[in-house]
Amino acid sequence: MDPFTLLAIAKGAVAAIKQGCELYNEFKGHLVEAKEVIDEARGVVSEVTGFWGQFKQWWSGSSDEPVQQPQQPQQAQSVAQPKPKSRKKFEEFDEVEVRKNIADNLIKFFKALETLKTHIAEEEEKSRNVYDPDQNLMEAALHRVLAMDEMERLQYEIRQVMVYQTPGMGDLYTRVIKMVGVISEEQEFARMQKVKAERDARWQRRRAQEKATDVFLAAVGILLLALYLGGMWWMIVKDRMARWGF
Repeated sequence: MDPFTLLAIAKGAVAAIKQGCELYNEFKGHLVEAKEVIDEARGVVSEVTGFWGQFKQWWSGSSDEPVQQPQQPQQAQSVAQPKPKSRKKFEEFDEVEVRKNIADNLIKFFKALETLKTHIAEEEEKSRNVYDPDQNLMEAALHRVLAMDEMERLQYEIRQVMVYQTPGMGDLYTRVIKMVGVISEEQEFARMQKVKAERDARWQRRRAQEKATDVFLAAVGILLLALYLGGMWWMIVKDRMARWGF
C-alpha cells in the first residue's frame, strides 16, 4: 500500500476522532448545565421551605387557632422540574459507544502509521539490497518524507483534541499511546527478525550459487586436464608407433 493511501486512511480516522470528541464535549456540557439547573432549583426550594417553616413557627406561636398550611408557590415547583429539552439528547447519547468509536479510530490511525513506517523501512532495505534502474529515488524519498510529516501533524492534532480540548479523553489517549509503543517495539523486533532471516536466506542462496559455480569450474578443470592428459598420451603413442612401429 502506497504512502498516500495510508495517509487518506489516517485522515479519515482523525476526522472521526474529532467528531466523536465534539459529540462527547457537547454531552458533557449538557450534563454540567443540567446539574447547575438542578442545584439552582434545589437551592430555591430550600430557601422557600425554610421561609415557610419560619413563618409557620411564628404564626403557631402567636395564635392557638389551627392554621391552614399555605400552598407552596407554583414558581418553586416549576423551577424544581428539570428542563425537558436535553432529555432526548441524553437518551440518544451512548457514552460507552462514543468512547469505543474514538478508540477504534485511534487504533486505525496508529495502524496506518505503523504500516507506513514498515513500508518506509522495507523500501529503504530494498534500496540498499536491490538494484532497480527504473526507480526514481528522489520521487520515492519525497513521497515518504511528505507522508511521515503529514502523519506527525495528524498525530499532533489528535493529541491536542483528546488531551487538551476533551476532558476525560486524555487518559484514553495516554493508554493507547503506551500500548502502541509496546506493540511498535514488538513489531520492530519482528521486522528485524524478518530482515535478518531474509539476509540469511540471501546469503545462503549466494553461498549455494558460489558453491555450485566452484563445483562447475572444478569439473570443467578436471575435464580439461583429462583431455590434456589424454591428448598428451595419444601424441606419445602416435610418436612411438611412428618410431618403432608399435
